[in-house]
Amino acid sequence: MPAYQPRIAALVTEVVSELGRRLAEVKELSQLEHLVREVGLRLARGVAEMVLESLDLLLSRQRPAGWREKDVRTRTLESTVGTLHLKRRRYRDAEGRWRYPLDEALKLAPQVQVTPALQRLMVEMSSQMPFEAASRLLRELMPTAPARSTLHRHLGRVGQACHQADERQRQEVFVAGKVPAGTRKVPVLMIEADGKWVRLQRTPGQRSLEVKLALAYEGWEREGLERWRLRDKQVYVSTGDAVEVWEGLSARLAQHYDLSGTRVATAGDAAAWVKQGREHFQDAIWQLDRFHLARPLHRVLPEEAAVAAYRAACRGDLESVLEVVRQSSHPKAGEVATYLANQRQGLLDYRRREGFADLELRGMGATEGNIDKVLATRMGKRGMAWTPAGARRMGKVLQACRNDELERHLTATAPQRDRHAEEPAIRPLRRQAAAAISTRSDPQDWLRASIATATGTDGFGPLLRRIARPAGFALN
Repeated sequence: MPAYQPRIAALVTEVVSELGRRLAEVKELSQLEHLVREVGLRLARGVAEMVLESLDLLLSRQRPAGWREKDVRTRTLESTVGTLHLKRRRYRDAEGRWRYPLDEALKLAPQVQVTPALQRLMVEMSSQMPFEAASRLLRELMPTAPARSTLHRHLGRVGQACHQADERQRQEVFVAGKVPAGTRKVPVLMIEADGKWVRLQRTPGQRSLEVKLALAYEGWEREGLERWRLRDKQVYVSTGDAVEVWEGLSARLAQHYDLSGTRVATAGDAAAWVKQGREHFQDAIWQLDRFHLARPLHRVLPEEAAVAAYRAACRGDLESVLEVVRQSSHPKAGEVATYLANQRQGLLDYRRREGFADLELRGMGATEGNIDKVLATRMGKRGMAWTPAGARRMGKVLQACRNDELERHLTATAPQRDRHAEEPAIRPLRRQAAAAISTRSDPQDWLRASIATATGTDGFGPLLRRIARPAGFALN
């Protein structure tokens, strides 16, 4: 029987005994909920610490030759179940470096005091609501709630990691000249862009900043009888200039797509940086966003005339539109006529253009909704104000959340180790697997070795299985 089984039994007994004593003090359902959650989390923390202690012991038996054990160090981590105290062995490796095999197996970044799961929860909640509100909500759900300043700090770290990753990707393509090898081919790709101005604070001489959003998608797919959603949408957020936005987006798309032979349609308002998007994609076209076409027409024309002028503009009949607008008595009619004349290249509906006709496409116009959902709700409402660096980091976190990429940018997770410097506990397991597979002399040995290495370079899964099997647990 593993040594930690009696300890778990003792912990359960202790926790149940405490629950029995404190039940007498319960007078309301809310008190019962609080007590049960508190007791359950205490049990969860105790079990987690015991399992990790057993994992550290197993790692100690598989340490490479030349590693010298020095002492046992305690690391404190805040987690979703409360504060964990990890006791793990410290070693000197053959090159004189300090090594913590348990930290490496768990992929814990050094000097970080939260688990990756808690950091993700903190960052995701902080991206959806103000930091103070997120802290209050977490206080209701967790035994130890992070303060507002803690949430702000972790979101900033993750946002900075997102920004640095995007910048490295952009520099590799447009400075180092490393062309990504995207393989997905699609007949058409739609790209829309718009911006949201946010208020600045503590920034002398600058009162606002435009947070730019570009999104790319392959088309639409039905989400019910009357609803559609964008297919394979990718979002890119930046507070930089036009070059940074479009180089960043195109570098991102190049990781996924082979755009040779793909017709690219860009859309947005009449801002200069939006129009520049088509220059970054071969033979791309630009269409004025239909909202920014319809609004000025409705401003200076009666409803029926505005609808007719809008339809004529979508057909590319600019002259008839200008004639109607110039006949209007509205004081802004001349301004609208000039505006439309300057946007002549973007008036024709993209579905009437070469390469897009007969493809059963829908009208573009997703940016306004995405600006509201992605940026405005968190960054532009409730009187919020930002520093330029804070706006950039929040924008990048919102981008990562929308693209379902937040996990890869968590700073509580250590960077992936080089394949030649795998976790010390995994290397001997791989040697066992290789020997068993090459000889196949003992099917049982081969099976055990295969199971032990089933999760690739992830060192935690195989070791957890080796702990669990003697205890009678079934881990698939």
